[in-house]
Amino acid sequence: MRRLRRDVHGVSPVIATILLVAITVVLAAVLYVMITNLTAPVGQVDAMGINVLTTGENWTVQIVTVNPGKLPAVTYLIIRDPASGIALPPTPWSNLTSGNWNTYFAMYGDGSPAKPDIQP
Repeated sequence: MRRLRRDVHGVSPVIATILLVAITVVLAAVLYVMITNLTAPVGQVDAMGINVLTTGENWTVQIVTVNPGKLPAVTYLIIRDPASGIALPPTPWSNLTSGNWNTYFAMYGDGSPAKPDIQP
C-alpha cells in the first residue's frame, strides 16, 4: 500500500479561498440575470381612462386619459365577446375609419382640440 506524503499541499488555502469566492460571485451574477429576465414584463400594456356610453346596440367609447406619446396608429382596440373570445383582434385606432366600417364595425373619430366638433 502506498503512503501519502504529508509535506505536499494540493492548493494553497489562500488560492482555494479566492477560487471559492470567485465561483460564488459568478454563480450569484448568473442567477441574478436569470431571475431578472424571468420577471421582466413582456409587452407591458399602458392603461387608458375611458368612458363608455351604450345606446341600444351602439357603443360610444370616449378616451379620457392617454399616456403621452401614444398616437392612434400605435394604440390598439381589442373587443371581446361575452364569453371572453376575441370579437375584434388588436386593431390600430387609425384603421377604424368609415371606409373600413364593413370590416371592423367600429369607427374612430379624433376628438383632439384640432377637431372641436367631435368634443362633447
